[in-house]
Amino acid sequence: MGLRAAAPICLYGLLFVTASAAQAPPVELRYLSYEDARPVLTALGEALPASAAWPARIADIDRRARGRVVEGDETSVVNLLLFGTSFTAEPRVTSRDLTQRDITSVVAARLNDFEKALSRPDANERLLFARRTIGEQQHVRSRMLAMLQRVRDDSERSARLLQEAQALGDPNLQFAERSRIYRGRGLSSDTSFRTNLALEEALDRLRASGVLKAGIQRTAIVGPGLDFVDKQEGHDFYPPQTIQPFAVMDSLFRLGLAQVGDLRVTTLDLPQRSA
Repeated sequence: MGLRAAAPICLYGLLFVTASAAQAPPVELRYLSYEDARPVLTALGEALPASAAWPARIADIDRRARGRVVEGDETSVVNLLLFGTSFTAEPRVTSRDLTQRDITSVVAARLNDFEKALSRPDANERLLFARRTIGEQQHVRSRMLAMLQRVRDDSERSARLLQEAQALGDPNLQFAERSRIYRGRGLSSDTSFRTNLALEEALDRLRASGVLKAGIQRTAIVGPGLDFVDKQEGHDFYPPQTIQPFAVMDSLFRLGLAQVGDLRVTTLDLPQRSA
């Protein structure tokens, strides 16, 4: 199905944006009904459950998704510990360091500085987020080491699955297996400018192929992402911010697909990340 001018474009990210608790209105949790979900599942070729089983199924999906968000938050805090420079003068931890058997000694100095920074009342937004994620102050070290071990285990598991996929030899089977590697991993709130570069390249190809034409007036971004502490660089010398809505607008303008003053951007899926 093609996209036409003035039709909404949904650009998917799996990340989040900061929102103020004082500004967030009360939200009533309401699961998608079986009747609303049925045409979507049918179009995707998914097996339809019995209508009586739907409430339990969607509640289980919600539970697992929320658990993955919690794990993603923990991964963000681990990345802050490993890469952050706002709370310590210690060198950043490298991937080679993380392969050492005794990871506790590798992060010991950073973890000391991290604990001290969390206890300060003037902690920055990232540290406040870490404080809420970790929980009780007296358990910071044990919680952080447990979270770090889980992140290491997840990375090793993903690397092993990737090697197994590459060993299949068939490009189609490799693609199918690679697509499943992260299906159970945490939904981290880390993002990167590289995501926005990939989106612009995709938009440019859709424009060149004629799928997208000039005159787009409405764009929807699902999960626009929060530049918190990305997995590769982890810079934290600037405030957490979301850049994807503005980057997408800039791309649409630069590619001649939309005009300034005519474009309306709607952002969806913005869980609360208050300081």
